[in-house]
Amino acid sequence: MQQHLKTMKEVTDELQQINAEIAEEDQVITLLNSLPRSYNSVVTTLVSQPGELNMQTVERALLHEERKMISPEETADQDRKDDSTSDRSSETPGMCLIQ
Repeated sequence: MQQHLKTMKEVTDELQQINAEIAEEDQVITLLNSLPRSYNSVVTTLVSQPGELNMQTVERALLHEERKMISPEETADQDRKDDSTSDRSSETPGMCLIQ
């Protein structure tokens, strides 16, 4: 995933160099549409969130999803640790928020 994100960034940078700016929303859409089916659940979660998505949020969510796919036990342990140390009083019950 890191290589895929790097490639997308390089293409965007090259386009900017020739004054072909791409809006962040278009970058997000292009990135999400370029993912394999194994990322469908995270894509659905991201596009279902209220408000506009930005590249930073999408990249963090994709890298987190990749870590879950590679080592689910380690990610679950980290999630439990994060749950016990973070204040989630502002979250909507039942809603998964990307940190």
